[in-house]
Amino acid sequence: MRTALTVACVLTIAACAFLAASYLILKGPEDLRPVLTLAVFVAPAAITLAVLGLRANSVGVQTAMFAGGAALVWIGWRRIDATLAASHFEGYNLILGAMIIGQGILTILTFATRSIGPGRSVLRG
Repeated sequence: MRTALTVACVLTIAACAFLAASYLILKGPEDLRPVLTLAVFVAPAAITLAVLGLRANSVGVQTAMFAGGAALVWIGWRRIDATLAASHFEGYNLILGAMIIGQGILTILTFATRSIGPGRSVLRG
């Protein structure tokens, strides 16, 4: 599960870097707001990679990561919903939203099942 979550985070960061580079090449650096919105996706992926790398096992960290995963699922769903409801279809919004949902689900599964103590997890207490 940790490996799948790591791959999802790296792919999210790579996709955001590709989108940022594409935007800067095509539009130039005059209006950076669209590029800065990608930070909403890069920051959780970077935080998740840091927590996975540090192997943080405290209940607080694991609970925060579990809640963060749920937030990612919601953000991804909202992005997909807004894309499908808009008059102008943006395929990258759909793909990035699906990637974020996948990352959120993997985060939830990883941190809900990781052992906090003998026979305990975030879901079982």
